[in-house]
Amino acid sequence: MRPARRGAERRDLGDLKPDDVSVQLYSGPLTSKGYIEKGEARELKVTGGSGSKHTFEGDLVYQSSGERGLSVRVLPRHEDLADPFLLGYIRWAGEEQAQPVKV
Repeated sequence: MRPARRGAERRDLGDLKPDDVSVQLYSGPLTSKGYIEKGEARELKVTGGSGSKHTFEGDLVYQSSGERGLSVRVLPRHEDLADPFLLGYIRWAGEEQAQPVKV
């Protein structure tokens, strides 16, 4: 099946390197209130960059029709980190500062 959507996201990582983060495309069906329900995350791959700004790309294949939502999120990544959600920070597309994750 061919990708239904190919996208790229450019992120300013500040002092971080692309290996310090996981940039993911988060997508799924929308609820009647416009929230993503039963979303799935797909890792985006770094494809370029200079200085602190890097480009991440990936493909999205829709398996069914209907209203879909998608966003990009950035999570911490480190070999000693058991779960990136435990730190309580995640940055979503459009947010200026990292927001605590409610678990």
